[in-house]
Amino acid sequence: MKSYKGKAVPYELTDEGVRIVNGPSVFNRPLYGTNAPGMLHAGDKPFLAFDLHYTGGKVGNALFAVLGRKSGKWLHDARQIEFTYIPGRCR
Repeated sequence: MKSYKGKAVPYELTDEGVRIVNGPSVFNRPLYGTNAPGMLHAGDKPFLAFDLHYTGGKVGNALFAVLGRKSGKWLHDARQIEFTYIPGRCR
């Protein structure tokens, strides 16, 4: 983990954007649409929250999974999660 002025900084600046591996946060990156009344909240883990201002706030969440024939796994439970915030989008 990198440090700045003696403090641990879990995020790292790359050519692609701001990156973290196995970050603890959810809903810490707001993504605003063009000319839209709402936004998505993304974060270090693969959760999404939908926020529509005209409805009074958060209207739902999305969680993602990989399913097989006999089992499945939530993506937020993966051993390694790499999150990159690129201004205006996430990967």
